[in-house]
Amino acid sequence: MEKPQPTVFDIVAWYEPSAHFKYTRGVRKAFEEMAREYTKSTLLLGRFGGRPVMQTDIQGIGVATRVEIGRLSLFKGHQQALIKGVFDMFRDCMGRELVSGPLERMAIQFSKADSRGSVRDSIRQAFSEAFGEECSFLAPDVDQPDYLLVGHSVDYQTLIQYLSEDSLYHSTHRGRIEKVSRHLHQEVGR
Repeated sequence: MEKPQPTVFDIVAWYEPSAHFKYTRGVRKAFEEMAREYTKSTLLLGRFGGRPVMQTDIQGIGVATRVEIGRLSLFKGHQQALIKGVFDMFRDCMGRELVSGPLERMAIQFSKADSRGSVRDSIRQAFSEAFGEECSFLAPDVDQPDYLLVGHSVDYQTLIQYLSEDSLYHSTHRGRIEKVSRHLHQEVGR
């Protein structure tokens, strides 16, 4: 028999703010119904209890929502299915229009997240199955080794770089682009 390795996951999804989103009684009721579908007991209390919780934040003139859920994995092979279920729930929230907007970012917290590569591989596979993208991790704070941001990486370049390359804007707007670039380099903190 496989030796149990209990791991408690705390997974949070932030959604983009919207000035048009209203956290009404109907939204709360629909979220509670959905929460019953996705609740799995972890035998723990609070944020690790296994029941999804929605919270709202005021950001400017808009309301942003975040959904938080805890999961308990007793055996190593069950982690991927548990986490994929959570990612599916995050997508289901958007599909049912229970949240303020599109998914902005996700974070996952579990013990020794920075050194447990096999658990991160399970998360990576679950992310790929749920979202169809390659998963990347970011540890935003060295003092919190248990906390990782989860998402996918994209290649991008700054607008200034794009406009200064050979393109439609290359010859006609070159002077203005250089002026903006010099101004940005003079500002503190840029």
